[in-house]
Amino acid sequence: MTGIPKPPEGMPSEGQNNAATRWDTLQENPAGIKEEVQADPETPVGTNDHTEVTPEPSEPEMYSGPLEKAPLLALGDDLADARIFFSDAVDIAKYAISNGPEAPEEGQPVLLIFGGVCVPVYENSDPEKLEAAWARVMRGHCDQQIKVRDQYENDFVITNEYPLVIKTLDDIPEKFLAAEAREDEARRNTGDSDIQRADTIINRKEKYEELKEKLWDVEIRLAGAAAAQLPPNIYGDRDNPIQAEPFTSEFEARGVMYSSYTFLLAKLIEDHLNNNETATVADIAGEALKILDIRVNTSDPLFNAVTGYLLPDSAWGWDHGQELLGWYNEVREQQSGYRSPLPPEAQ
Repeated sequence: MTGIPKPPEGMPSEGQNNAATRWDTLQENPAGIKEEVQADPETPVGTNDHTEVTPEPSEPEMYSGPLEKAPLLALGDDLADARIFFSDAVDIAKYAISNGPEAPEEGQPVLLIFGGVCVPVYENSDPEKLEAAWARVMRGHCDQQIKVRDQYENDFVITNEYPLVIKTLDDIPEKFLAAEAREDEARRNTGDSDIQRADTIINRKEKYEELKEKLWDVEIRLAGAAAAQLPPNIYGDRDNPIQAEPFTSEFEARGVMYSSYTFLLAKLIEDHLNNNETATVADIAGEALKILDIRVNTSDPLFNAVTGYLLPDSAWGWDHGQELLGWYNEVREQQSGYRSPLPPEAQ
């Protein structure tokens, strides 16, 4: 849960900076995340003999069993692309088990597709163990794959193959987990793009919470009607922060997370403007989005949402919205070749 209020109806799925945050501390590894490499408990300290331990086979077998008949949780696009956290996606899946149209038979799971991985979620699944098992598969340590039938309109069906979460870490010997961790670290050191993507998605919640904490006291001025009840720092008092209810649907989660990243974007830019008198929104916007792992791409729904929510006529109505609009239009012209015939103030 992000502690951000739900977006106002109609929005798609004078403040000061009280505690300045150094801009450079937010650019490199903003969450301060360190990947823990597990030691092999059977290898004596001071040795480097790992030749007897190898990771699981690289070619996973195809799963055949009852999970093939488990209902697929219909959530539209992969929730990881909307910056929804894995733990929140599991909450949505558990809610669907009890309340949704995809509810399975008692004791059976629903299938959640998250980050391109198929995760069976049961009503009594341990969220932490499930997330650890999912993270392992995300990093490429896949024991089995599964064919999942995606139902579309007019009974059109497509079968896709996904890596399957079939084991918890409790089911895997420590020596294999240690070998996999060493393999992961080696791939990071070579700049492997697949594990970089996996790490970005896996560590997203931790990074978000770290940025939120660093920027807690940065105030932003919102003139839109939807922001009337929000405190200047958005999050409220540290000892009594605004709390959001658990998500029950993909639509609700997507809207709240878009708003959450919108506020982080505004806070990042505001913080830099407060500490650099010569800076402009156009100077900062691209770098702030990079910190948030959001592509500057006008075909990306997330990019359009977090920038669009801050524009002058939006429901939030950020006081730097006009400057942001000018920067956005320049990006659009560069990427599409389109140039508006209207003057900037009329666009």
